[in-house]
Amino acid sequence: DDRLPEKASVYGVVGANPDEVWVVSIDDLRDDAILTAEIDGRPVIALLDATDDIAVYDAPPTPVERVDAGDGVAVVDAEGTRWRLARNELRSEGGETRARIPGRHGLWFAFRTHYNTAHVVS
Repeated sequence: DDRLPEKASVYGVVGANPDEVWVVSIDDLRDDAILTAEIDGRPVIALLDATDDIAVYDAPPTPVERVDAGDGVAVVDAEGTRWRLARNELRSEGGETRARIPGRHGLWFAFRTHYNTAHVVS
């Protein structure tokens, strides 16, 4: 399997089926990139937070753009709503929230060999 280098640093999210995982490569999120995708049929966005940790959230209306929040990270969605990244959620200026999706860090080869099906989100 050559979808990613064996020792690529990834973040894995398990869906409804515990034998299936979706992984996001940290390298795909460098340079303030935002990844818009589906994980187990669920629209998500993935980006690096203010601590350079991978953060995966339920997606606001896409596409989204990363913007300077002064003291953190924010995104603006397709409708012009600004969302601030918090530890456990995205929070809009109007108070609406989108959950942060839990996952775990690891190397690609570990996820690939541990799960029956491993999807690379790109």
